[in-house]
Amino acid sequence: MLERIKTEAQLSEDEFKVVNAANDAFEKAFNDAHDVYHGNNDLAKEYWVKFDAQRKQAIQKALSPEHYTKFEEIVKDVQFKGRK
Repeated sequence: MLERIKTEAQLSEDEFKVVNAANDAFEKAFNDAHDVYHGNNDLAKEYWVKFDAQRKQAIQKALSPEHYTKFEEIVKDVQFKGRK
C-alpha cells in the first residue's frame, strides 16, 4: 500500500518519509494500546479510528493539497477489520 501511495500520489522522497513515519507511528500507537482494548472489538475500533485520524492529520500537513487528495483516494477503502 505504501509503495502504491508513493507512486500514484507522485510523492517526493521527503513526502514519502512523512507518510511512512506517520504510518509507523499509527501502527505503534495501535499496537501499544492492545492491552487496553484486548477482547473488546468496539473499543479496538474506537482506538483504530482515533489513531487513523491522527495519522491522516499528520500526513495532510506534509503533503500538498493535490497529493493529499490522491492519498485519500488510495486509502478510502482502508477500514478497521476487527480483531479475533
